[in-house]
Amino acid sequence: LYRDMCELQKAVEWSAKALQINPSFDPALINLGAVYTASGQVSLALHFTLRSIEARPENPEAFNNLGVIYQDAGDVVSAMRSYEAAFSLEPRAGTAARTAQHNWLLAMNYLTDLPNVSALHQLWGLSHMRQHNVRPFTQWRCTPPRGRCIKIGYLSPDFYMHSVAYFIRAVLGNHSSLFHVTCYSAVPKQDARTTELMELIEARGDKGKWVTVTSMSTEQLRDLIYNDEI
Repeated sequence: LYRDMCELQKAVEWSAKALQINPSFDPALINLGAVYTASGQVSLALHFTLRSIEARPENPEAFNNLGVIYQDAGDVVSAMRSYEAAFSLEPRAGTAARTAQHNWLLAMNYLTDLPNVSALHQLWGLSHMRQHNVRPFTQWRCTPPRGRCIKIGYLSPDFYMHSVAYFIRAVLGNHSSLFHVTCYSAVPKQDARTTELMELIEARGDKGKWVTVTSMSTEQLRDLIYNDEI
């Protein structure tokens, strides 16, 4: 709870108390590994994450967290192996497996000998479409751009104090009046960075729109983007 509230010191204190009672208590070990990862303390993060794997080697979340640590340290190959271990331990529909799969695809971009990243992303998308029995659109409502603004949409859960938000700010702030920009925000908990980006879009007047989609189902969001003629 304290980790989710970004009160990392309290998260460390209470996790340490739990380990005093049970040194092999897996949730506390995972929690400490994640907290130290978030604060950039790689050695401690690695120590507690490896302990959590030793305590419960069948836990995919621990292997995913281990991959994040290796990736942050620049060891992409080890990171990808850890992600692969995570989604081999859990059916692809599981939360930890999905997260590990996302991270695995992201890690590919840091390899010097790049595989066919685009094709692998497409395969991942198709597998999820089959899993949820989703059919892709074959016709689109967006009209040819002649005589109207080109409509661009950005969908992300990272419009908050996140690295993605730092990168996207310059993009959002520099679109010309030739474009209509819609941001579909899936941020679970808004912060000052969310407000800054929202104000940036609202300042575009009728050339910008901010939509919070956190509570929408996948189908509702799909139909919204379709009807917005993105």
